[in-house]
Amino acid sequence: MSRLPILCVLTIFLISLIMLAHNVTFAQESLKKIVPKEKSAKAYSEWLWRHYANQIATKRSGKAPNLFPNGSKIFLPKDGSAPSNKGSVTCNKDDSEPSNSVTSHVRKNDWLTDYQKATQEAKTEEKMLLIYFTNEKEETSCKKFESETLEDEEIKNLLDNYVLLRLPMDAKIGEEVSNPIEQVGFVSKNKEMESKETQKKLLSENHSVSPFSVQEISSKTSLLSSPPFTEMLNTPGLAVIDYKNKDADYYAQVVSVFPFLNKKPYNIFETKTILKLPPGSVTQRSMIYAVRVHPEKPKSTDGELNEMLENEAKSHSLYQAKIHVQGHHNWDSRFQRITAKLPGEIWASEVCAESWPGQHLLESAIECVRCWRLSSGHWSAVVAEHPYYGYDMKRGSNGVWYATGIFGKWKKPGSAKTQNKNKNG
Repeated sequence: MSRLPILCVLTIFLISLIMLAHNVTFAQESLKKIVPKEKSAKAYSEWLWRHYANQIATKRSGKAPNLFPNGSKIFLPKDGSAPSNKGSVTCNKDDSEPSNSVTSHVRKNDWLTDYQKATQEAKTEEKMLLIYFTNEKEETSCKKFESETLEDEEIKNLLDNYVLLRLPMDAKIGEEVSNPIEQVGFVSKNKEMESKETQKKLLSENHSVSPFSVQEISSKTSLLSSPPFTEMLNTPGLAVIDYKNKDADYYAQVVSVFPFLNKKPYNIFETKTILKLPPGSVTQRSMIYAVRVHPEKPKSTDGELNEMLENEAKSHSLYQAKIHVQGHHNWDSRFQRITAKLPGEIWASEVCAESWPGQHLLESAIECVRCWRLSSGHWSAVVAEHPYYGYDMKRGSNGVWYATGIFGKWKKPGSAKTQNKNKNG
């Protein structure tokens, strides 16, 4: 008699196990219909979250929202109320997620595909516009970039700071776009160019003649073939237009061009570097990028980007480009002027370099950093950490890019006697 209760308990336990196994099997079969095969545990966890959200919404509203229409997702308002028709609307591939949605960072649906819509959104939100030019027929570089680089969690967080636009390489528009890439005008050299008076006049006037000025791009012309995107080299890659810094000279201009050189996509480190670049013109940002991605990890851009040093670097790069000669021209007077504008315990230091004729912007920036590496004097300045820095580069009519880096470095005891050595070359 004493064994009967035990047998009953065991029987109930076995029946429970059978029912649990049946429910698990049923849930797995249901998931197969809802979650695509290629999705991992992340998709499963998202399904569970949505299922839980559906239960909450049903209890609050008395209605079960249309969960998983066409495999999409439900959005709950941040205030915890039941989702309205507007709040629960889903995204198609051409729309960004609603502002009241709970998202898990960047997904493919976050990339807009309409240039004018993306531009207007960037202006409204005062954000940078990141354009990803992709070649659907290219089976290697774009797919690798999307499956490896864009799936990195830190990359996804950084992309939240941008309005994202995905375009095919043959995308066409009819909107005005300006380009800050300045090709130095065809100014002939003369014997008086070295004089301080002539140099001052040159630096105070706008002598740049650019084929990339603001213009209306024909709707019959592909975006990549238009002048603002010349340095994309008609290849897949990333470009950035600044709609964030309204008061800057480079507002509404292309401030980054990163083509997939030699069909090589940017890895996670390189893409993080691109997304973390400070505000500036396309030439300034290209130089900073080239310094930061050097294998030896120079520290000269770890300090504060100084507007005055940026302008000095721009002016001297422009001057070198006009006379087609690289060098620390009139450094003595420039050193005194720049140092006078810096805090008392800091003085100026400068590095210069030039590219090979005919090299493109990004290639030239990387080449100039490579040249600095070959000079111990230059490299000691580039690799060191300074309180302030400024970089820029300009192209001459001879097809050569001239780069300048100017730093505000700490004075060392007894170094006042050797100020001219701060030319670093």
